[in-house]
Amino acid sequence: SHQVSPVLAHELGHNMALRHADTLDCPSDSDSAFDGANWTGGCQETSYGDGDDVMAASRNDFAPFLSSPQSLRTGLIPAAAAKVISSDGTIDVVLNPLGSGIGVRAAEIVDPSNGVSYYVEYRTALAPDTVSIDGDALGVRVLRFNPSPDIRVGGTTVLLDPTPTAGVPHDTDDT
Repeated sequence: SHQVSPVLAHELGHNMALRHADTLDCPSDSDSAFDGANWTGGCQETSYGDGDDVMAASRNDFAPFLSSPQSLRTGLIPAAAAKVISSDGTIDVVLNPLGSGIGVRAAEIVDPSNGVSYYVEYRTALAPDTVSIDGDALGVRVLRFNPSPDIRVGGTTVLLDPTPTAGVPHDTDDT
C-alpha cells in the first residue's frame, strides 16, 4: 500500500535543516579529504545513497530511521545517547541499536586536525528503525558529518564504505 509518511518524514527533515544522506565511494580508502566542494583520491559522493536513512530515498511503504548524527542534531535522540570520544587513547564503547530508544546509541569522534565529526552506530531492524531500502546488510556503520559553512543550512552525512574496492561502486554493505 502507498503511504505518504516516508515522503513527509523526508520533507520534514528538510524543514529541520537536514540535508540528504549520501554515501562516499572511494577506490581504495574509506574516507578522503573534502574541501567543501570536492573529494580527493578519486572519491565520489553519491546523493541519496544511504538507504538506511530517511534523508535518502525512501520506499512508498516504509522509511528507515534517521542516522545518528541527524537524530542527535534534531533532538530525536538525546545528547546522552552519544559517547563523545575526545582523547587520543583507546576506549571501549558498547552501542545499543539506534532504534532501541535506550542507552548509548552512537560514538562520536572529532578529528582535531579539521573538526570533522565521525559517528559509529549500530543499526538493526528494530522499530522504529527498519531494514535498508537498498537491501544492504544492517550492522555497524561509520558516518562522516560535513558541516556547512552556512549556519542556516545543515551539514551532510556521508556513509563511509567499509570495504573500498575500485571495481565495485556503491559497495555500502555494513559488513
